[in-house]
Amino acid sequence: MDALRWHGVARGLLLPALVVALATCSGLLPLHAATGSVALGGVQATGFAAGPSDLDYLKGTGSGFFLTASARTEYRLLQFRSARDEVISRHPLWQSFFFAIRDDHPRRRISFETALRGGGDLSRPGFRAEVLYAWVDLAPAARWSSLRVGRQLLAVGGADGLLRFDGVLGRFNLHHLGIEAYGGVPLRSRFVVLPKDEKNVTGWGRDWTYGVALRLLGLRFTQARVGFQERFRDGELARRQLTFAFHKGIAGRLNIDAEAVVDLLQRRLEELRAGFAARPAHWLGLGFEYERWHGSFDANELFSVFATDPYDAIGGR
Repeated sequence: MDALRWHGVARGLLLPALVVALATCSGLLPLHAATGSVALGGVQATGFAAGPSDLDYLKGTGSGFFLTASARTEYRLLQFRSARDEVISRHPLWQSFFFAIRDDHPRRRISFETALRGGGDLSRPGFRAEVLYAWVDLAPAARWSSLRVGRQLLAVGGADGLLRFDGVLGRFNLHHLGIEAYGGVPLRSRFVVLPKDEKNVTGWGRDWTYGVALRLLGLRFTQARVGFQERFRDGELARRQLTFAFHKGIAGRLNIDAEAVVDLLQRRLEELRAGFAARPAHWLGLGFEYERWHGSFDANELFSVFATDPYDAIGGR
């Protein structure tokens, strides 16, 4: 492999591509090893893998970089009835790509990972695609700190679940205490759902978000996270939340989970989930769950002025 050429780099991939290019130029990524064998300090190209879930690219020799890529094509034939009782056929075509470069050296950590997805309807003109994520991980001391730059996903808890944003995420580990801080531009399009015909989907120049969190690390049966975050939309504060998540395992027989989200702008509990799952015997499993959800909207949305009723649910099994 004598050279690595990049063509048609999308705007969302520009920063990660520049970082990889700088690493190549500086000799950090010497691209001279042949496929199927690894020279010291070289690169092994694993070719097209079965998919992003294939973990073979994480099992390197400790002497260089691993490359992996995959492509997936889906074709679906759908039929449904319209409001006028007409049968409508659709022929959606989905195409996705995944590419990753991982450093498996024990003392230096740099990796790049990206995924793209697009779709279209063969019965209608047009094809839409977007970069789902594209980040560069830098961790010269992976045990103590790491830095992620680019379009990424972050679990923030609550109904939002995953925050998808263009920005920077830093993590610092102090024994059993982890500190997490992030900031950037949140994407207005949902993850894996193609955006509608809306201008400025990413909100660049008008939207931003930041947050900090404390986490428990290295405890075998206990996990906990407390976080604070703010989101701005069109230059105005839209959300200010405090999140809490907890998990405890006891003797391999009992699992306790709890999660809460507090809306600091409206000064109320927005979400609460608590429950346990127990297996006192191999043939018997018990579980209980309680959930309270109080729907809310961004502070600068029209619907935020309307009152909403809370939703409560109890379940057992």
